[in-house]
Amino acid sequence: MTDGYVLVTIAYNEEERIREVLDSVIRQQVRPVLWVIISDGSTDSTDDLVRKAAAEHPFIRFFRQEKKRNETGRLDMVTSAKSRGWATALTILKNVPHEYLGNLDADVIFGPEYYREVLLRMEAHPAVGLGGGGCYNLGEDGQPSGDGFIKPYFVGGPVQFFRRRCFEEIGGYSSSGHDDVVAVAKARMKGWEVRCWPEVKAYHYSDTFPRMRDKIAVCFRMGQMDYIMGGTLGFQIARTIDGILRPPFLPGPAFLVGWIRAWLDRRPIALTPDLVRYMRWEQRRKFLARLSGRPFTG
Repeated sequence: MTDGYVLVTIAYNEEERIREVLDSVIRQQVRPVLWVIISDGSTDSTDDLVRKAAAEHPFIRFFRQEKKRNETGRLDMVTSAKSRGWATALTILKNVPHEYLGNLDADVIFGPEYYREVLLRMEAHPAVGLGGGGCYNLGEDGQPSGDGFIKPYFVGGPVQFFRRRCFEEIGGYSSSGHDDVVAVAKARMKGWEVRCWPEVKAYHYSDTFPRMRDKIAVCFRMGQMDYIMGGTLGFQIARTIDGILRPPFLPGPAFLVGWIRAWLDRRPIALTPDLVRYMRWEQRRKFLARLSGRPFTG
């Protein structure tokens, strides 16, 4: 299968899950040429577990990066750990032959056929620059909850899998946050198709049932991030109304409040003007599709 693929994982304090993730990749019917695992300043046993696996399996490469702090000593919240980790990984991967490269979160597991099935589909659809399987959330009982990143035309960040040429054309991951959303928009703007295959299943350990105040905080931050990415006030109002009309009701207005707070703070727009225009165009298409009752098809 072509020149193969490489994987990059950024991990922070994942001792509870990293063994399963390691086993998932080690058991793949088609293994990666190289898997770069970067610890983002982990303080638990994550580093030791990955070092042990790397000593036993030469295709695993471990690297540790320390948390980035600003001039006051506080954690730097501007540049994401993911973008910093990927910059390091790409240096390591520079001279490694590969046609595909994938992001793999340190809390995602899957069966031994997963990457083989993704590769077969990518090779059968050369117009797809960003693909991946369906990433299903695991509930509190450890069973799939039925939701997650499973829309046909959006691939969730935990399992994004790029054709190398697509990844290079979009300039890799953005450091502005919402890097998975930005990557999807960039790929489509460059003329690539984005495709999720829900029948190829991966499973994501996530907080599927967070407390209400946590949901509100997440929606508030997403509203702020939408402003930073150039999102319009009209779209936030529409999303807020949509959130109010659907359970659990309360988190919906937090999108709008977050957007307004970022506007009052005069937060700088992080994306280029052409990408802002494209993302606003996609927002209008999504809104019109929602009004018509039709699914958004990318």
